[in-house]
Amino acid sequence: MPSHYIEGGLKPAAAGVTALAAQTARATAEISVQTARGQGVTAGAVGAVGVIAGRIREVIGAAVEERAAATQEILRDVARAATGTGEVTRNVAGAAAASEEMGAAQALDAANGLSRPSEHLVRRWLASSRPSGRPETCSNSDADRRPRPRACRRFG
Repeated sequence: MPSHYIEGGLKPAAAGVTALAAQTARATAEISVQTARGQGVTAGAVGAVGVIAGRIREVIGAAVEERAAATQEILRDVARAATGTGEVTRNVAGAAAASEEMGAAQALDAANGLSRPSEHLVRRWLASSRPSGRPETCSNSDADRRPRPRACRRFG
């Protein structure tokens, strides 16, 4: 076989291999670019997740602090209620002692006189334990159509 047939056949094959090598190089470069972009997006996502996790920790920390403050407030309210209850108990004990010493009519007057300070103590405690700082009233007025607070239902 003449050599020009061999050379004629190898030149196009070599050109095809060269073209394929160039395509492979371009594809490899494009894959490298896309991989770098993907890594950048992934790094951004990891950073965003880190920021979100930090914010969640802040919110949880604030909620824990608020709960602790609320618990302390409740404890103070309970202590004030206990003090008020002690005062009411002393008033009732005083009324009982007074009723032994005086007549029934006088005891009734004394008990009525003691109910006002006790009612005042309860209202003062209710006012101080309201979150908004505004006391709920125990009004018996027909003009006041709001439901009465539960604590007021016991006292008239």
